[in-house]
Amino acid sequence: MAKVYKLKFYGTTYNIVLGKANYVNNGTVAVLMYTCTPKGKIKEDFGDLTRNIGDSDAWADKESQFVDTNNLGSEIVKWLEENHIAENTGIIGYSGFCSYPLMKFTKDALDGMIELE
Repeated sequence: MAKVYKLKFYGTTYNIVLGKANYVNNGTVAVLMYTCTPKGKIKEDFGDLTRNIGDSDAWADKESQFVDTNNLGSEIVKWLEENHIAENTGIIGYSGFCSYPLMKFTKDALDGMIELE
């Protein structure tokens, strides 16, 4: 069963499960977010947690990827760290006018994600 996390986003608290797959062009990890019931039954797509940007080939891998702070806000980094989902590597990737932190996902978090195809 997937691990369920609580996420407060724009004043509303959501139950969230994470799903993982790999980006087709480079095989790096892709992480998606879904709202769910308290027991983990998926309700709907919440958003893409990660971004496959140009720097992904150089820095990302099966455990690390750039996090979409552009759409999810910079607070998502704190949420990932507080919930022991991922650690900030200090590396920043750029795409257009946006910057994205490279986060390394913990083994426990990766193991608790839904496998997506």
